[in-house]
Amino acid sequence: MRYRVVTPLARIHPKEGLQSFTHGDEIEVADKGEAARMIAAGIVEPLKGGREVIETADLKPIGLEKAVKTGPRKG
Repeated sequence: MRYRVVTPLARIHPKEGLQSFTHGDEIEVADKGEAARMIAAGIVEPLKGGREVIETADLKPIGLEKAVKTGPRKG
């Protein structure tokens, strides 16, 4: 399952080696016990809603894919 990093951390991945994460990064944690421990310690938090909302001065708050497809608002 995927989580959002709250506190910067580094871990050793079996295939990819050393991985570093900072505040706001998404991280995959396969072990539910490890994920529960990390949530309880305030290291990660569950993702809410799946996609992040991007706000810009010329667009209403919408998802990233729609913002890229529509581009800046005219008028």
